Amino acid sequence: MKQRLKKSWEIVPGEYKHIDILISDKKYIHFDAQMKPFYEILDQVNKATENLALLLNDDKTIEKIENEELILEKWEEIKRKELQFSAVGKNSYNEIINIYDKEFRELKIILKPIFFIR
Repeated sequence: MKQRLKKSWEIVPGEYKHIDILISDKKYIHFDAQMKPFYEILDQVNKATENLALLLNDDKTIEKIENEELILEKWEEIKRKELQFSAVGKNSYNEIINIYDKEFRELKIILKPIFFIR
C-alpha cells in the first residue's frame, strides 16, 4: 500500500531578518499496518522541529537556526521519554536513534538544500 503524508507549514514573519516556521501535525493518510510503529516514531521525532526559528541574511537565505539548542533539547527529551517505549525491536530502535542523533547534530547541513543556508 502507498504511504501518503499530509502536512502544512505556517511561515510567521518576525522582527527584522527573523522568521518562524510552524509545522503542523502530520497525518498519514494511507499506510501499511506493518509500518505503523515507524510512523509513530516519526511523529515523535518530528515534534522536535515543530517550530524552526530562523535568522535570515539580506538575500533571504538562512544565516542561523536560532532555536537549534532548544530543538536538540527536545530531541534528547523525546529520545529518553517517548521513543524508549516504541513498538519496534531493540535493534531497530538503536538504529533509529543513531540515525536521528546524527540528523539533529547536522541540522543546519540538512536544512541547507531546502532553505539555502550559507
